[in-house]
Formats: sequence, C-alpha cells, structure tokens
Amino acid sequence: MTQDLETFEVEVAAAELAARDIRLITLTAPGGGSLPGFTPGAHLSLRVPPGEGREAELWRAYSLIGTGGETGGPQKAWRIGVLREEAGRGGSRFMHDEVSVGDRLTLRLPPNGFALDETGETPVLLAGGIGITPLIPMARCLRALGKPAELHYTCRSADQHILLDELFARHG
Repeated sequence: MTQDLETFEVEVAAAELAARDIRLITLTAPGGGSLPGFTPGAHLSLRVPPGEGREAELWRAYSLIGTGGETGGPQKAWRIGVLREEAGRGGSRFMHDEVSVGDRLTLRLPPNGFALDETGETPVLLAGGIGITPLIPMARCLRALGKPAELHYTCRSADQHILLDELFARHG
C-alpha cells in the first residue's frame, strides 16, 4: 500500500459483536464533524500500533459498509465489519480485544479498488462470510438507482451472517 496517502483520525462511536467472530464498529469524526464520502466497494486502511504480539505497526484494510445514507457526500459515520482471525498478523485481534468506544484510530482512505460497475443490466452480487461488507453499499446504491440486482450471501454457519435484518428489509 502506498505510504503517501493522507492520514486522519476517527473516533470509535459504537462497537458490537454482530455475529460469531464478527465485530461491527461505527466510526465518527472527532468533535462531531463529517467524514469524507465514499463510493460503494471502497475500503479504509487502519493503523494497528505495535503491542500484544505485534512488534511493528501494521496497516489493515476494512471495507466501508456505511450507515445507510448516501455514499457520495459527507458522512456522519462509517461502519466496518471485522472478522476475528486468530492465525492472522494481529489486526483483527486488535480490533476485537483492544479497541473500545471513545478510542481514536488513525486511518487513510485509499482510492476505490473494488468499484461498483453501475452499467450492468441486472448485476449479480455474490458474497461469502465477511465478504458481504463491500457489497452492502453496492446493493444500496443499485436500489437507490432503481436498478434490479440479485444479492446472494452465504456463510459457513448461520451464526456468522451479519446485518440480515437490514438486507431483508431493503432487498427482500
């Protein structure tokens, strides 16, 4: 990842275990300001400081789920989903075990490398497990555009699905 992207701070406004091993974290601008808008499929890179088995700083990417508002303009909050991976390099354990409401995190917002192609006649969105996170804003965008789309979502077990109520309410 390029190191010359601008960094900024966000504050953890909420954190909840949304499914087995998946934590949803809501981020806001410190002081109540706005966060930059984003396009469906975008992700942020979050700084994981050294500590708890991490000798060096890490940067981890998390897809932006958003909070249901339009993604193009300034946002009141962002939401990300983090799957706990015991065998990982420590980013997900940090997000699950060390991050609390009120904490400030450093991140950068890179260009969108997984942008939605809005030109398809009937897009088919396929997701497995935590891979649903970038597709949620894509499905919202397609619905807002009045475009028919199919969303298929599966997990290894029923207790790993996240945001099913929202998905069913919006997309049937």
